[in-house]
Amino acid sequence: LFAGGYGGSAQIFRSTVEFITIATLGDATDFGDLREAIVGVGGAADTTRGLFAGGVVPGAYRNSIDQFTIATTGNATDFGDLTVARRNPAGTSDSTRGVFFGGNDSGGTNVIDFVTIQSAGNATDFGDSTSNQADASGTSDSIRGVFSAGYYGSPNLSNVIEKVIIQTTGNSVDYGD
Repeated sequence: LFAGGYGGSAQIFRSTVEFITIATLGDATDFGDLREAIVGVGGAADTTRGLFAGGVVPGAYRNSIDQFTIATTGNATDFGDLTVARRNPAGTSDSTRGVFFGGNDSGGTNVIDFVTIQSAGNATDFGDSTSNQADASGTSDSIRGVFSAGYYGSPNLSNVIEKVIIQTTGNSVDYGD
């Protein structure tokens, strides 16, 4: 699933959600809509549910988490809220837990939140990152979440790579550069 973003030459905020089937070649297809037009969400998923968290709507940072049932197209419903409103949190997940790392709340933030993907509700504090990274990238295997290459206040780009153990809360640790 791909959600939100800017559209057109006027940079209009979008609520569109599209999907592709990874096993086949082809263009993205309409899936449904987020609950509002937004830019800069972080994503996490298990095999049945997809989540999009944070973002910015015109004039305000957002703390909401939208949820989708992956097997059926349709519009988002409310899942809960992040602990801090922010845009561009890096998202990652294992088979049960989603983690949202950092983001921008008018500067970088070191907040890391987590949710249990199959239990709608508000995010819980996971720990803190070693740096205040905004706009980082996230990826994971079934054990570790790894976050990298954000920035910590314009124009300071970061080459820091941090990791967490997804099922064990705590602060992130340096993973390399």
